Amino acid sequence: MPSNTYLQKINAITDYIESNLDSPLSLEILSRQAGMSKFHFHRIFSAFTGETLYGFILRLRIEKAATLLLLTDKKNLTDIAFCCGFNDSATFSRAFKKHFGISASNWKKAENSKIHQDFIIKSDYSDITELRNDNVHPVKSELRIIPEMTIAYVRYTGKYKGDADLFHSLYRRILSWAEPRGFAVKGMKQVIIYHDSPEITDESRLRISCGIIVPQGTKASGIAGILTIPQCKYLVCCFKLKEDEYSEAWNYVFRNSFQEKKCKPAEGSCFEIYSEDCYDESTGLTEVEIFAPADK
Repeated sequence: MPSNTYLQKINAITDYIESNLDSPLSLEILSRQAGMSKFHFHRIFSAFTGETLYGFILRLRIEKAATLLLLTDKKNLTDIAFCCGFNDSATFSRAFKKHFGISASNWKKAENSKIHQDFIIKSDYSDITELRNDNVHPVKSELRIIPEMTIAYVRYTGKYKGDADLFHSLYRRILSWAEPRGFAVKGMKQVIIYHDSPEITDESRLRISCGIIVPQGTKASGIAGILTIPQCKYLVCCFKLKEDEYSEAWNYVFRNSFQEKKCKPAEGSCFEIYSEDCYDESTGLTEVEIFAPADK
């Protein structure tokens, strides 16, 4: 079986895990989902991800819980433990403290701590009053219901911040897949999906998917996997950015735009969408729409 086929299967399984963290995710269930023997599936999964299957699932469950603890004050620890796939709150509490070095209850209470500031404000600064780039602000912001989208993607795991060459490389890879299949058409949209929060997940484990919107029913093939972004309400902010202004744009969304629209961040992956003619050579600016799940 070629490595591309293995990669497709592993990417599809990580997508499945991410969407079903509140469900049983045994080796038997997942290996059957991947169409492999349990022995071979576990070894192949570890070879591609650098983590054991159990370690990967546990980490995503804990990190989802950490996100929910900061996003909502309506659920108690036991409710969050169950919705993240833990059988009981005691197991969840032990795993959370082992992973983050702080109890889940203290994490939830840390509203004025740097943990909370880093996550909610998405800031690289320890002092949030420090002067910022006033030129980086959205051209337009709105709340929008985005219909379900099918994405053909290539995935990368690791540090990506400030690495423009990496993003260009990923786009070239998905374009090389799209062109012979007739998907590289006029008006094509490029999507970059951020599966993890840089404020919670170690940068060596951060996952991004670079892809294009394709017709529903498109099958994974070659280097490309297929995933679905479900219909959801998003805060959508349109920016025109220089190459080194993306972090500050994301900071603006979480620092200002949510408050301006009187809404809160919700659970789910954030992403960027670029149109075919998004780059303006005369100004050196790229137009990008930033999408962040929103909750009233």
